[in-house]
Amino acid sequence: MKQTYRNDRKEGPRTALRSAVAALSLAWLAALIFMTSAQAQQVSVTAELSPTATTPGQAVSYILTYEGGQPQQLPQLNLPQGLTIVGQVSQSNQISIVNGAQSITMQLAWPISAQQVGEFTIPAPQVVVNGQAIAVNEVKLSVTASGQATADTQVESDPILQLSVAKTEFYVGEMVPVTAVLYIPRNISVQRMGLIDANNGDFAIQRFPQQPEQSTQRLGNRTFTALTFRSTLSALKAGNLKLGPAKCELILGIPTRGGRGNIFGLGMMQMQQEKRIATAVEIAIKALPLPEKDRPKNFSGAVGDFTIATTTSNTSVTVGEPVNVEITISGQGNFDAIAPPTLSDATGWKPYPPRRFDMNPGDANTRDLLNRSIGFSSIIVPEKVMPFVPSFELSFFNPQTAKYVVLRSPPISIAIAPGAAVVGAGTTVPGGAAAALLPAPTLAPVANISDILLHLPSAPHWAAASLPPLRNTGFLAFNAVLFVVLLGLISWVSIQRAAQRRAASAELRQRTLLRAVEDSAGNEAEFYRRAVHYIHSVCPGCEGQPELRGIMERYETRNFMAAGLVPSAVDAATVAEVIALLRHLRPSEQAAQAAPSLTANQATAVAVALLAALSPATVMAEKATPSSPPAVAPAIAAERYAAAVKALEAKDYIAAEKQASSLVEAGAIGPEVFEIIGHARYKQDKPGDAALWYQRARLFPGLQPEVQQNLRHISERIHFFAPQRDALIDGLASFFSTSGWAYLAASALWLAIFSGAYLVLAPGHKTTNAMIVRKFAPLATGALVVGVLVTAIAVVGWNLRPSYTDVVDLYCVTATKAQARTAATATSGSVIPVPPGSIIRRLNERGAWSYVEIAQPGESLRGWLESESLVPLWPYDAALLP
Repeated sequence: MKQTYRNDRKEGPRTALRSAVAALSLAWLAALIFMTSAQAQQVSVTAELSPTATTPGQAVSYILTYEGGQPQQLPQLNLPQGLTIVGQVSQSNQISIVNGAQSITMQLAWPISAQQVGEFTIPAPQVVVNGQAIAVNEVKLSVTASGQATADTQVESDPILQLSVAKTEFYVGEMVPVTAVLYIPRNISVQRMGLIDANNGDFAIQRFPQQPEQSTQRLGNRTFTALTFRSTLSALKAGNLKLGPAKCELILGIPTRGGRGNIFGLGMMQMQQEKRIATAVEIAIKALPLPEKDRPKNFSGAVGDFTIATTTSNTSVTVGEPVNVEITISGQGNFDAIAPPTLSDATGWKPYPPRRFDMNPGDANTRDLLNRSIGFSSIIVPEKVMPFVPSFELSFFNPQTAKYVVLRSPPISIAIAPGAAVVGAGTTVPGGAAAALLPAPTLAPVANISDILLHLPSAPHWAAASLPPLRNTGFLAFNAVLFVVLLGLISWVSIQRAAQRRAASAELRQRTLLRAVEDSAGNEAEFYRRAVHYIHSVCPGCEGQPELRGIMERYETRNFMAAGLVPSAVDAATVAEVIALLRHLRPSEQAAQAAPSLTANQATAVAVALLAALSPATVMAEKATPSSPPAVAPAIAAERYAAAVKALEAKDYIAAEKQASSLVEAGAIGPEVFEIIGHARYKQDKPGDAALWYQRARLFPGLQPEVQQNLRHISERIHFFAPQRDALIDGLASFFSTSGWAYLAASALWLAIFSGAYLVLAPGHKTTNAMIVRKFAPLATGALVVGVLVTAIAVVGWNLRPSYTDVVDLYCVTATKAQARTAATATSGSVIPVPPGSIIRRLNERGAWSYVEIAQPGESLRGWLESESLVPLWPYDAALLP
């Protein structure tokens, strides 16, 4: 009871406190509900543009922000003329709690675009929320042609590219600063960035540097990393031009939605790579032509504001001694168009072509592109005593004053002493007379090719289909005939040699048998037996001859009828008589010619069999011949060629190219036709295409100095790449076509074979024929040596001629701004710019990219080029390759 009492006393105050807290909580909750419901009744709708200024064709966002309510239906925008909706409306919601009050904000965004320059007012749309019409403000959009666009025009992860020029009206050739700014959202990383391309052929733009100026900028309610690229441009022609649209391809790292890189949520954000192309709108440019009035005669096209200064270290020389003058030109403008300054008065001086050099080397990312200096090193030789080095003259057009300016450097004082000249042995003429008697020393002239050489042959050489030697019917027949002749010669000589050997062998055998008959004279029966054996061996069938009957009868009597008689000797007179008869006995012609006739027949059979074997091979080779392209009729081809030459002479380069191209399309190709197309392409300001057609013409045999000179000129102008070719080897290979070298090698080889056969098969014994052979042996030896040497040279020439396998993977770069890259993407690292006209070797192909090898002096570079920029060097039938 006591315990219970105490507990009741302690619980009483706590229960009261809880009741008070509960009452206060209910009151606070009621007030919160009342405040929230009151705030919910305050609905507002605001209209805004992001950004508020843009350029034609650039999208901006028209945004309606709802606070405290949601629309019952999608509002209809009443856009003024010149503005259009270019996409679907998007919606976003945001919930926030401020001071305990929850609010819901909804945004509707329409992408709109302007098609023209001007100021536009977008009226307020009709907005209904909870059955009530809500007042909305109107907004204004400014559309200008300056190329300046704000960053809020893109979606959250898209980069923005802005292009701007210092002024939009300037003279042709005037250097104008151009700036490209690339805005990257702050939470986006740039994995790879391609080059900014804004050129459409109307401007010469200095390549934007690879290292930009980087800063952080806030545009609207978003933060961006701004990458600023600065360069210069100049117009190539007059008129109303368009710069751009500029574009830049990027690979961006975009954060993925969701977690981070580890389970604790403390790691790096996960990124995914996406390709984006940032595009800036084109800018209208008005390029003014340079005035014709007051244009100096030596004006080379330089536009800007320059100064000129000259110095020399040779202040004391003699007549005829070279003076080196250093010329410095500084200022702002188009330095590439500045021609070497000339002497204002060259009287008494012999000038030589100056050498140009750049005085602003260094990193292109940091150096000043407008303020520059260039130098010229000029050599002039005094032809007589002069008091000073004359002024050098420079002319240019100043766009600030819109006038031509002719600058002259101040003269340089110089001491020139008279020279001396040796007139004869031991005689010296004073300087004044020497200057009059002897010319000043001259330097070797340097080639300065300023244009292509138009080579217009009256008749072309058409390419004819050729075959490899082992598949060429004519080549096989040529060698077969010579082989049969060689085989017949060897057979005839072999028959003669065999007959001689047989004759020599029969004579030896005859002497041996005759000596055996003489040795048996002591036995009459054996003597006559051996005599008959001699007759049967030497002259079969001669037993019936009258002078031999006595020998035959005595043989029969002594060997068959006189059996048992004592052997007796033959007297010397009888022996001498018998030996004389046997010695004059000769073989019959029929017996001697039986074996040689068989050998001759065998040789004839071999020759016939060889020809029969060659005939099916040649027929099969003919059937395996690759088909030649259809060729136009000779008369029509000659007519079109003459029309192309006539058009080229009349400077109608389009018509000349059209006529020559029609021949190529019809299969009538040749070096002269390729040259005409090259001439026409060059005259249409396509030096890279011209180099391609000249390279094709070089594949044909025969020295072509005009083509070589034109390729040299184009190389000095655009510096294209091509495989290095040795002049000596190239000249040797150009003498004949592949078939010509093959015929030459075969002819020389047969000459060596016949000469060797003559020396080997000639009779060696002392006969009249042998004396004749020895008389012509030196000539045959010389022919043998010449045949071997010519065969070796022809084989080398045949191997040096380009085969189809050598050129099938050679391609020519025709794009004007091709760039070899380290990977098959436009945003990968760079290897080297590849000028148009370059001949490269394609190693592999992957989709729209080709893996190529680029020939360089001393090394070969490899990289990836876009396949659409490549054209095969020889796209024609392999059989037409000479």
